[in-house]
Amino acid sequence: MRKAKKKALIVQAYRLGDKSSVIDKMIMEGKIKPKENGSFEVFSQEAQGDSGELAREGDYIKIDSSGNPYPNSADFFEKNHQHVEGTYYKQKSKEVSVWMYGDPQGPEIRYLTEHKQLTFHESEPERYFQAFLWGTMLSAAKDAVIVFYQIIRNETGEIQNIEFNFVERKEFDKTYELLSEK
Repeated sequence: MRKAKKKALIVQAYRLGDKSSVIDKMIMEGKIKPKENGSFEVFSQEAQGDSGELAREGDYIKIDSSGNPYPNSADFFEKNHQHVEGTYYKQKSKEVSVWMYGDPQGPEIRYLTEHKQLTFHESEPERYFQAFLWGTMLSAAKDAVIVFYQIIRNETGEIQNIEFNFVERKEFDKTYELLSEK
């Protein structure tokens, strides 16, 4: 499996539930929808149709290079970012495993497909990868990158769970450094 390293970039992020003109504007544009139970639907680039990614008050949204929001749980965000000033945070550089279309399907991809956590759709290259993540069905184009945030194994090495997400290829190229090829 390929390895990549998150670049230590400065990003803008906003905490859901805090007063923010940026969040207010995204709500008006329909990119974020508050729900009655205090949660939010965040319409990232990968969100399909009428359902956004579910986030809770206190979670963060980051703005990608295309101006789209995407959620990070408060716990994940705070572990992987350092506050710089105001709404600016430095991403901590971290090595992760990644998989791209055309790479051999190792045990991680087989686990996700066997457990119906990831599906491939040859007839829809713009929605080739599909997975139920963040409380909704997400999709990504065939050239997107699957980033593995955590692979949980038991004492014998058998995969028990995988935390992953899609990263659009242009966004991946801007925010990650590929460390190893196939």
